[in-house]
Amino acid sequence: MCGRAASLPDGERIAQLAYLLAWITVLLTAFGCASVPPRPPRIAAHPLDEPGTPQAIAVVASNDLPRTTLLAPLRESEEVAKSAAGGAAAGALTVYFLAPLALLAGPSAFLALPAIMGGGAVVGLAAGTAAGLERVVPKEEAEAIERLAKDGVGQLRLPEVTAEAVAGSVKRLAGLDADVVVAGAEPGPDWYRALRGRGFGAAIELRLKEVGFVGSGSDPVVALFMTAEARLMDTASGQPAGLRGLVYVSPERGARQWAVDGAALTKAEIERGYRTLAERIVEDLVLRAIGDREPDNVYAVTCGLVPRRPPLRWEGLPVGGSGRLAESPVESVTPVLEWESAGELGSVADAVSASPRTGKITYDLRIWSSADGAPVDVVYERQGLPQPQHRVETPLEPGSTYMWSVRTRYVVDGRTLVTRWSAANIPTFRLGAPLRDAIVYSYVADGAVHPVRCPTGNLHPCRWLDFIPAPNYYRFRTP
Repeated sequence: MCGRAASLPDGERIAQLAYLLAWITVLLTAFGCASVPPRPPRIAAHPLDEPGTPQAIAVVASNDLPRTTLLAPLRESEEVAKSAAGGAAAGALTVYFLAPLALLAGPSAFLALPAIMGGGAVVGLAAGTAAGLERVVPKEEAEAIERLAKDGVGQLRLPEVTAEAVAGSVKRLAGLDADVVVAGAEPGPDWYRALRGRGFGAAIELRLKEVGFVGSGSDPVVALFMTAEARLMDTASGQPAGLRGLVYVSPERGARQWAVDGAALTKAEIERGYRTLAERIVEDLVLRAIGDREPDNVYAVTCGLVPRRPPLRWEGLPVGGSGRLAESPVESVTPVLEWESAGELGSVADAVSASPRTGKITYDLRIWSSADGAPVDVVYERQGLPQPQHRVETPLEPGSTYMWSVRTRYVVDGRTLVTRWSAANIPTFRLGAPLRDAIVYSYVADGAVHPVRCPTGNLHPCRWLDFIPAPNYYRFRTP
């Protein structure tokens, strides 16, 4: 980069990129239909389970930058074109937000803006016609815009910091050693087998795939999303032992909020996104949270450990997926939180009782601050609580709403495992096809890893989502 772009502070560059991304998503829509999804599989065996296996994990980050898809969905979706109200005005609006991004690449990119403006005009003039989609934005200009966005994302070093977050989560959540290992090229079986000689019993091959915004509306409300793929590798054989495709979707905000204050919200959500993905990767591929306490009835009200104090409150009846969680009052700013015991979770109790090497069942607790009905930051956390209740030891803010969740931590055959974080299974979650297809589970058969993709339709959080949507968090309010 050179010229004007070189003098912009990082916050302003990110702000301009965020503003462009948010407004382009005005023309994107999500799709979904009702269906009953099957139960996703879980990893039956793990490379670290073999006796004598080194208990360290190598985290291998991809050298590829995540994709930033801005205009491709616009070119591919007839429905988007039909919904683009305003004709030429829509084209002009798109052009208006392309200009700042062009500036980020310096004078040469800015000089190309007239061609991009022509493409933007076609957006408006061709809206509502299938034939016009072929001319929404010329291929060359679209590719140039994508390259500019990719440069902006590249400044954040997302592959590297995500890999570091995965290694940190292995140490913090699983109590195992982990290091980020650099692969010079696309690693093969021999390369992974060589890791065993360096003391690594397993490896996690990480690829951060896409970063962007999703949303719709004439006054757009959009969410930041990130997708990732993680492959569990057996360093004894050099072959895959598990695969996960993961999605992070932030709470929705007004489009302009993503760019104000030096893009503070965008930067915070990107950090929250890659840290959340890192934790989910470790929980699924190392602590094997997949598959625990998934209800046989997909219309179950809750999943995981059910809160008892404070009891759940609902807006509307939690029947048929129409209810929503309301705030439950607590008695003080250091409330007592209580939940059902793990002994009431049949899968956990059975696994522990059948294990010859069993540790004590304990509980993990998290409390998040909230804003606009969505979680913000973890303000209180405890691991290894011995009983299914806990009095918060650090006073919370009075008159404030908090969100919370608990899970079980237990040991089977010497291996520490966890269940998923508890949440409400109502309401279901609607996710458009591109992101829905990014959610991937897997099973191993005949020496190969077979991906299992998310079904079509609205998703039941207790079955398919490895993150908790904002409406599905348990919540309480301090006096």
